[in-house]
Amino acid sequence: MRRNLLLLTGLAVFLSSCGGDDEDATPDCTVSDLVVSIAESSNDVCGQGIGEIEATATDGAGSYEFSIDGQSFQSNGLFTGLEAGTYTVTVRDANDCMKTVAASLSDEDGLTIEATSTSSTCGASTGAIAVETTGDGGNFQYRLDDGAFGSASEFTGVSSGLHIVTVKDEIGCEEDKEVLVLSGVSFKDQVSSIITNNCAVATCHNGTAGIPNFTSFGAIQENAATIKVTTGNKTMPKVGSLTDLEIQTIACWVDDGAKDN
Repeated sequence: MRRNLLLLTGLAVFLSSCGGDDEDATPDCTVSDLVVSIAESSNDVCGQGIGEIEATATDGAGSYEFSIDGQSFQSNGLFTGLEAGTYTVTVRDANDCMKTVAASLSDEDGLTIEATSTSSTCGASTGAIAVETTGDGGNFQYRLDDGAFGSASEFTGVSSGLHIVTVKDEIGCEEDKEVLVLSGVSFKDQVSSIITNNCAVATCHNGTAGIPNFTSFGAIQENAATIKVTTGNKTMPKVGSLTDLEIQTIACWVDDGAKDN
């Protein structure tokens, strides 16, 4: 009987020693189902460092820890105070298995500008620009071209042509917008006769010698920018000359978009 007890005791010890290592075995993270994903993100605004990234994890073991630098971990997946850039979020579960996911934040301007313009007379400054602005910041300041900032959102006495309106707010956001103020010059009523009488003449832009045919509106429109430059520097027409008013009229028409009007 005693011998049987000793045999049973030894067998129990043997079985215990064979199966005990399974509980302490190192998990194989290569087959882990751990998944990390970006649940939500918000971009930075005007370089203030207010961007956010929120990550979540699933299918891992136990509780999770999150890191945005791969070194410092925290118990939740929310990271705040971020500037624009690309980030790598790392999650670690209770088995020390880790997975990563990338997230990119851009820098938003924070301002939305809408502008309307009123036409100006060619050669005079009788136009106007009105600006409407929305954004998170307040105390909007406005500037036209290279002028000084001010609180007025409407500019008067504006010349025809392309202008730049700049708006900034109290938190440092700044945004530009191009605004075209038309002159209303008519090709048919004001420009056509100037080109016909001075440029689309014998030996010059009349369809001969392989040069643009300015008896065709399509050719005039296609070469409008060049016509503005060459009449402005008085290298066109080759014979005779244009008055300053005629040169200015052509320039205003071209700046309006060289329309068939």
